[in-house]
Amino acid sequence: MKEIRIACCGLWHSHAKDFPMDRVPKACKGLPYRFVCVWDPDPEAGEIWAREMGCAYEADYEKVLRNPEVDAVMITAATTKHAEMVIQAAHAGKHIFIEKALSTDPSEARRALRAVEESGVHFTISDPFERPELLKAKEIADSGVLGDITTVRYRCVHAFGLTDPGMMTPFYQKEAAGEGAIFDLGHHAVHVLYWFLGEPDRACAICSPFTERGRENEIDEISAAVYHFPSGTVGIAEAGWLCPGNENIFEIYGTRGFLRWDCDGLRYVIDPSNERGAKVNWILVPSSECPKPANPPAVRYWMESILNETPNEAYSIEDAVKVCEMIALAIERKA
Repeated sequence: MKEIRIACCGLWHSHAKDFPMDRVPKACKGLPYRFVCVWDPDPEAGEIWAREMGCAYEADYEKVLRNPEVDAVMITAATTKHAEMVIQAAHAGKHIFIEKALSTDPSEARRALRAVEESGVHFTISDPFERPELLKAKEIADSGVLGDITTVRYRCVHAFGLTDPGMMTPFYQKEAAGEGAIFDLGHHAVHVLYWFLGEPDRACAICSPFTERGRENEIDEISAAVYHFPSGTVGIAEAGWLCPGNENIFEIYGTRGFLRWDCDGLRYVIDPSNERGAKVNWILVPSSECPKPANPPAVRYWMESILNETPNEAYSIEDAVKVCEMIALAIERKA
């Protein structure tokens, strides 16, 4: 393939323009690609986007998929439309890059998995979880210095529900979003739990439509999913978009120590004193000691997999399905 000819599909997500107009030019320098057209169900918004992109607007998604000049699609449409759009694209032989989540319905996600597997197209989901600090945290946990792992907690939040309510409007559309924070930011946190701990055997969740806007639209703005794993370890995935400071926190607790990553960096403690009020002696991990991810940014990984005809082992549809199933398992017992 001399170049990847891409159609951008859907303006619903806040990252819709960000991918082709910012992330791709930065992450995919040197790769041969071209944006052929854009699609959105709103013709007025779609035409404006097309002019900004310098390409054509197509009002019919099926025509996009029939277009022989289109090799691949970037799907940033409403979450509840993702699975069906993926299935259609796979059947049309188009490679697929998609914003999270694949679906809020596990049965739909599994249908999409089958379609991708049967078609052989390259699929990548935008959910970067192998951050340098998390790679180092896993290395420390796997070394055994923290002892047997009892608890892993990831708090993944931002404040845009407070600071930019206009940008967040799509996420309050129940019919389009399906769920709220637990399937948005919670997707990142649950993906990391799956990476660290594997599949859980039981789960539950608390999902709170905290503000009047959340209650009116039946959308959770704060959530916590709690998982039990066969090892006995408990995993906690917190998500929310009413959180000033936007402070993400990752913690691991073991029988011999604990680890924390937050805005102050990555640090851990081994064999702390159990005396009340004893000083904690943190071991600080310099950023230079955090390994670089083995894979490039998701969108570059996707393009390289197409151009080089290499397997999609990272950011995979298998992981996307597992994350969907894990969140759905938790909200089956939602309080």
